[in-house]
Amino acid sequence: MKKHLCAILSLFALVFLMTGCAAKTVASGKCGEYLTWTLDDRGKLTISAEEVRKVEASIMEENDVERMDVFDDIEEYLGLMDNYDSQLPPWDAYQTEIKSVIVGSGVSSVGNNAFFDCTALKSVKLSDSVMHIGGSAFFNCTGLKSVQFPHNIKTIGDYAFSGCESLKEANLPETAAEWGEYVFSYCTALKSLRVPEGVKEIKTAAFFECTSLKSITIPASVTSVELNAFMDCTSLKNIYFMGTEDQWEQALGGFSDILKDFTGYNTVVHTNNAK
Repeated sequence: MKKHLCAILSLFALVFLMTGCAAKTVASGKCGEYLTWTLDDRGKLTISAEEVRKVEASIMEENDVERMDVFDDIEEYLGLMDNYDSQLPPWDAYQTEIKSVIVGSGVSSVGNNAFFDCTALKSVKLSDSVMHIGGSAFFNCTGLKSVQFPHNIKTIGDYAFSGCESLKEANLPETAAEWGEYVFSYCTALKSLRVPEGVKEIKTAAFFECTSLKSITIPASVTSVELNAFMDCTSLKNIYFMGTEDQWEQALGGFSDILKDFTGYNTVVHTNNAK
């Protein structure tokens, strides 16, 4: 009898502990026509696209040939997160409580200013469905240490990661071909970066004041580099350009000789010697 009682009490204790340890929802709502968000008491904010999947399933069930022909475009449209250019994001009241962000499958974008000034945010995981990161999406997220970039990302907007001073690396996939201005500016912990193949422009102040940046690899696909792209990158020792010296000169508009005036005077540019 005592053994049975002890077993029952142990089971109740285990259930109580499991229930007590489970994360509880603090707030939730919508962040796109078909997207929802949930914040738990551990600071994890999750963006979900359940409604997107329902609409997709409906298209397949109805055998809607016309819509299926443009299914990829529809999928991207349905998964768009709202932009917050003229309004605050719905989780703004919990800004200082957000520690991690998970953007789930089916979501195709992170909206402009979505996590602007979320200084407690430490990690971001973006599903492979995400194709666009909006302007200032993670601006001044000073505690952000890691970002899992999606394999299908296409565009990264102006100031997207500006001021992320704890970010040490950014492993971007080859699909990330279009970057905005000031995109990684003031990322003072960033030490090295490989620009993906396919990028054509490194725009204004893209790496402005990345004071820990020591090396950067740039593909031959880049045909335009703004002179102030590396302004005040005082630790930048090596730029590895995969094209020729002539191509590098052309990318800088013929002003490669004054690049050091912007970077801190010690930068060496390595190119393929063939003209």
